[in-house]
Amino acid sequence: MFKGDEGYLENIINIILLMAVYISYVTDMRYKKIPNAVTFPSVLLGLALNILLFGSFSSGVIFSVKGLVLGFVLFFIPYLLGFFGAGDVKLFAAIGALKGAEFAFYNFLSVSVAGGIMAGVSLLMNRRFSAALKKFFFLLLFRVSVFKKLEEADASEKMSYGAAVFWGTLFNLLYFGVYKKYVL
Repeated sequence: MFKGDEGYLENIINIILLMAVYISYVTDMRYKKIPNAVTFPSVLLGLALNILLFGSFSSGVIFSVKGLVLGFVLFFIPYLLGFFGAGDVKLFAAIGALKGAEFAFYNFLSVSVAGGIMAGVSLLMNRRFSAALKKFFFLLLFRVSVFKKLEEADASEKMSYGAAVFWGTLFNLLYFGVYKKYVL
């Protein structure tokens, strides 16, 4: 790598990230799946480009693997609870491999907020917000197994989380890439 190529490589990583989350968003909305053909190449490109970006094999791999592991862990726990599909977990691991652990952590927060907003809007639009709120408090009060209730939800009640990942990631990219770099 030549001195001065860092910005160029960061832009390539950002473009790959945007392509991966957008394709995942579209396929998740249409087919309720996030394809491995998007997530696995994104992980490999993240590793390769970060090796080039850091100028050393070990630094680039460590940066990518830390992000991959954190992204995986952050989404694996909700996956076990039934909130996300396996594709969401792999996509988040790919995001971490591309952008590192710090971005993966803040992206998790952004995506969680985006998902909460989208779920609330969806419930309001379907006039099911009060019913969902009552069900939530019932589960809390009577300690009914949340896991059992999540398994009983049919496919029409489940939200495609690819949209939240796309919008949360876009927000995070703009924040880290524009606001934090030029305003702060």
